[in-house]
Amino acid sequence: MSHSKRIKASAVAEKELSKPEFNLCTKDEVKRIKDLLKLEHRTEEQWTVIKDILNSRSLVVMEPFEPTFLCRAVEHIFLDGKGLVAFTNGDDCVNYIKAYNIRSKKERNFLIGSLPFELAVDVAEKYKMDLYIDMQKEINGEKFLCYVHGQERIKAMMWGKE
Repeated sequence: MSHSKRIKASAVAEKELSKPEFNLCTKDEVKRIKDLLKLEHRTEEQWTVIKDILNSRSLVVMEPFEPTFLCRAVEHIFLDGKGLVAFTNGDDCVNYIKAYNIRSKKERNFLIGSLPFELAVDVAEKYKMDLYIDMQKEINGEKFLCYVHGQERIKAMMWGKE
C-alpha cells in the first residue's frame, strides 16, 4: 500500500484519508464520476473523463487486520466474493466497512490505505479478478464502476445486474 494506517470505520478514518499524501479523488471528482454513472448511457468522451480521473489518482483499499478464509485481501485489496473492492473516497470505504460488519455480524478492524489506480488494475489482472470501485451492496440501484480483467475496460454496473 502506498500509505496505510490501522483505522476503524469512523470519522477518524474519513479525516485521515483526506490528507493529500493519499492522492485520492477530490469531492468534485467523486461527484463528477457519480453524476456520469447516473446517466442511462455514457459517451466515449464521458468514459474518458472517468478514466482520466482514475488514472491520476489512488484508490482507497482495505484489508482485514485479522484475515480469515472468508474475510481477506489480495495484495492489500479486499476480496468480496470473486471480486476485489476499492473506493475513490474514504466515505464510501467507511460506509462499506460498516455495512460489511453488520452483514457479517462481527466487528472487524481494517487496515486502510491507498494504492494508485494502475497498481490496483495490475493486481486485478494478475489474479484474474474484476475490480469493483465504490460498490455498496446494500444500496439497490446504485451504479458503481467495474474494471473487467482480461478485457482491460471499465464499465458501469449495478449490484445484481450488468
